[in-house]
Amino acid sequence: MDNTKIKTILLIDDVPQNLKVLGNTLKEVGYKVIIAANGQTGIHVAKTQKINLILLDIQMPEMDGYDVCRELKSDEITKEIPVIFLTASHETEALVKGFELGGMDYITKPFDKKEVLVRIHNHLMIRDLQLELKEKNDILQKLLDREREVSQIKTNLISLASHDLRSPLAVISSSNQMLGGYGDQLSGKAKQNHHHNIDISVQNIEKMLDNILMYSKVESSKVVLNVQSMYAKEFCTKLLAELRIISYTHTIKLSIEENGLEIKADPILFQHIFLNLLSNAIKYSPEQSTIIWSITKQNGKVIFGIKDEGIGIPEDEIPKLFTEFHRARNVKDIKGTGLGLFIVKQFVELHGGSIEVKSELWKGSEFIVSIPA
Repeated sequence: MDNTKIKTILLIDDVPQNLKVLGNTLKEVGYKVIIAANGQTGIHVAKTQKINLILLDIQMPEMDGYDVCRELKSDEITKEIPVIFLTASHETEALVKGFELGGMDYITKPFDKKEVLVRIHNHLMIRDLQLELKEKNDILQKLLDREREVSQIKTNLISLASHDLRSPLAVISSSNQMLGGYGDQLSGKAKQNHHHNIDISVQNIEKMLDNILMYSKVESSKVVLNVQSMYAKEFCTKLLAELRIISYTHTIKLSIEENGLEIKADPILFQHIFLNLLSNAIKYSPEQSTIIWSITKQNGKVIFGIKDEGIGIPEDEIPKLFTEFHRARNVKDIKGTGLGLFIVKQFVELHGGSIEVKSELWKGSEFIVSIPA
């Protein structure tokens, strides 16, 4: 009886001789036995220790077995523990009452050793099978939930690709038609504006597609971290040069506290993190405003702060800001996938870091990224 080695049986009976006889019988075959001489003690033990099965005498003073069973079955902690009643009665009414209260079985006195062991073994085996079935059902439910989630994600991605890409494509098409059909009639500034609109739209499309691709990798756990040492100033300068292609209407001020500051990070993922954060700062801030990118080293961490003068984020939206496909209600008219900050958070956490945001409506936001130095 291999499974008895790890099974604990609680024996509740007010008769010392019954406790001794049953206790010795169970111990002989390897069960761990805990005894309780009254109902209240038995309930306390059941709630505070890991019990696999309870043998419960019906006839006890103060609190009989029925009352004990009723209380056990009404408590979330103990309601699933199998209860076998011990009784000297063969009356159908008494036995039925025990079953109605949640008892699994009964054993009549005087005890037959073989009957006791067989009934206990069978109910422990049934309980093990129930737990195994529940575990498999839970796994199956998680798989089904994940399948639905993946299906919904695919639907969302298709919707994004068909809806959010239309706007920049329309801008490209319109500007291209103007340049192609009326290029010789347009002023130099007008031509420059159309070329700039095309550049911006191409960048927006690239960012959307990049976010979708990165999201796919995150969801399929295909993101591999390749940490390298980089000089903060060199990394930031290169990134800012790329951003100036997207926008020349904002001023980005870089402040690095320590000359020669090194950061240990995956250059590709880190570039994605800060392109997203800085692009958002540009997107949600008025033209000619200033964005401050600060880098400091404190308490064994490198801390990056990106502070803008934009529209801000409603306070109740901040806890949902880093969830997939979430977009704050005050930015619905500004194109985006709702994936950028979700991906940013995943990449920051891959580096063992954290990200937080401070924001005030119509005054701006600050995103703070911390990673180990």
